[in-house]
Amino acid sequence: MPIYEYECRKCGSTIEAIQKMSDPDLKKHAGCGGTLTKLLSIPAFQVSEGPSDIVSRHPSVQQQKENQRKRSEAQKKAAKVLNVPKSRSSK
Repeated sequence: MPIYEYECRKCGSTIEAIQKMSDPDLKKHAGCGGTLTKLLSIPAFQVSEGPSDIVSRHPSVQQQKENQRKRSEAQKKAAKVLNVPKSRSSK
């Protein structure tokens, strides 16, 4: 069965679910109750040269790093928006 990745819109965490292709998508995060979005992931089939390559070059590991980078960038942008000082109107 395929492994699907979902990202929670509320808390930003990424979860994996083993599901049949015919199963409906997950909608609610069990941890916080937020809405889940299915992520597009790279297929996890790769021929490796040895056991040490499996961990570092596995597509799901690379995809998780990319998802973490995107989350980090989004959080930085959100923090900048939240920290903008309010303009004072002069009378």
